This record gives sequence, structure tokens and C-alpha cells, in this order.
Amino acid sequence: RCDFNKSKAVVSTQSTGDPTDPRFETTEAPTTEPFGPNVWPQPTCDCWTAECGYCSNPDCHVSHDLSKGLVMTVNLNTEEVANIMLLDGSGNPIGTFSWSRKSISLTGCIGCRAPRAVAKLGKLDISWNFKLEDGVITLQAGNEVVYSHRLKGECLERYSFVEGFAFYDMSCESSFGIEGTGMIPGALVDSVCGGACLL
Repeated sequence: RCDFNKSKAVVSTQSTGDPTDPRFETTEAPTTEPFGPNVWPQPTCDCWTAECGYCSNPDCHVSHDLSKGLVMTVNLNTEEVANIMLLDGSGNPIGTFSWSRKSISLTGCIGCRAPRAVAKLGKLDISWNFKLEDGVITLQAGNEVVYSHRLKGECLERYSFVEGFAFYDMSCESSFGIEGTGMIPGALVDSVCGGACLL
């Protein structure tokens, strides 16, 4: 099931919890500043390539504490879907968190239509911040949290082993912030994605 954060970005009054409910509205415009100072963007290198061993090559992985967040720019106004493959300490895939203007999902645990705020803000050129902290997944658009879900039971245990990520089935037009974040990128996670994102 989906849990919807009742922050300023997603306001509900006696809502049924249905993300299509018109009472899920964005009440203020978020910042359109994609990245803060000292967090320079680079392409979201797609790991689903032969060179990346179809996401098995650690050179295409990023070690990172996701409780510190992962800031990305994704053009959701196209058919682009943000896909973050979550990895354990050995680089094995645990599952994938995905969102678009239509849906939000986490392998084995979440699958639902996107809240209206996500659909609306997906039209804007803003940053998205994904965070997994103490079993709570949050998705922030600009300065506003637009989605929140607390994992429980088997899902909580399963995703407690996340120690890194890779990008799956994403284009060179999307980007993420890496400098000053403490991330440790693999050798092929560079400004041209090992040559795959050369102009």
C-alpha cells in the first residue's frame, strides 16, 4: 500500500487515501534550483548494458548511505521513469524503487498510482531527493516531501541491507549530484558514463 505524507506539498482533508482524490493538491511552488552548492550533477549511468554486465559490474555501482539522500533531476514530463536499483554491500540487487508521473513502486513492497502532487511536479524542472532512512522511504520534490512510506515486516528487513545503488533503464539526460555527498562511485560512473553518454 502507499502512504501519503500530509506535508505542505500534499494536503488532504478527510481524504480517502486515494492518490487520484482531488484533495491531494500542491499548495506552494517548490524551489526550481536543481542542486545545492558543491553538488555537481552528472548523468544517471544506465547499468543495463553489456559493459556493466547488465547491472552486475561493481564499476557501475555507487556505494552510498541513502539516509543522506540521493538528489536527481529527471524529466518526468516525457516517458522517463526514475529507476534506482538498491544494492547490498556485495553489490547484489535487493530491489528497485521507481517513480513517474503515473506510479510509484518498490520491488515486492510498494505498487500504486503516484500522488497527484508527483504528477503535477513532474512537469517542472526541479530536483528530486530519494531517501531511505530507518525503514522510511521519502521522496522530495524541490523543498517539499511529496511521498512517504514506512516499510514493515519482511520489507523492512529486506531493505535494511541497502548500502548502495545503480541506475537502471535511465537516459543520459537525467542527472544526479555526487560531489560533497560521500558517495563512492564505480569506475564507469563518470561524467560520460564510460563513454555511453558522449555527445
